[in-house]
Amino acid sequence: MEAGKYGAVSNSASVYEKDGKLIVAMEFSVGAECEMLKKYFVLFKADGSPNMNDYNLIREFSGWDGIDPYWIQENAGAEWPVEVVVAWEPGFKEPSKLFLNIKWVNAVGGAGMPESSDRATIMARFGSKLRALAGPKPVQNSRHTPVKTTAPSAPPARVPPPAPTRPPPGGVNHTQTSCWDALQSGQPNASQAELEDLWYSIVTGDQATMTSADWAKVAEAISRLSVKPPATDEEPMPF
Repeated sequence: MEAGKYGAVSNSASVYEKDGKLIVAMEFSVGAECEMLKKYFVLFKADGSPNMNDYNLIREFSGWDGIDPYWIQENAGAEWPVEVVVAWEPGFKEPSKLFLNIKWVNAVGGAGMPESSDRATIMARFGSKLRALAGPKPVQNSRHTPVKTTAPSAPPARVPPPAPTRPPPGGVNHTQTSCWDALQSGQPNASQAELEDLWYSIVTGDQATMTSADWAKVAEAISRLSVKPPATDEEPMPF
């Protein structure tokens, strides 16, 4: 088989832990020749953080609900259709030999632009680094519309965000991100720690399963909060 893109279907799967990582190994029947090739998906990295790319990809092409990984093992024989990119690569144990491997797996018709990761998760991890790179006085480019130089902080992301839900008729589709933005806007003088304390005093449920209606209640509670006054070290003036 030559390197390139082929249609494929799932054949079998196994779930195991190695070096602290949660891995799903899947075997695919690739191309007209039905070449059996394996692909390893990492659901959780060694540091315990989720690998959202592989997690979302498996959910997309298999219909997995994202909870019990053994469902993948039990149902992989259903021949889920995918598109794969295969390549001849040096072996891990025998670098002098070339082996045919699945380099990429995509849902059928889904090999376009990669899906953006959740904003809250990305900003929680990389926001401070981006602000440090921007510096106190970022260079302004007059050829483009000015943008905010200080990125807003992100809500504490303890769980993966819920899947998008259809907004109620005539209503607003409240989300984790929109509620966090509302909390920041309504509490401009609060510190990050204070914002997080407020957030978890209001959001007490499992964020991964909250619906638009649940987030609407959070948004209503946030709107009732009083604004925290700015901190000052000065004595009040007598007039």
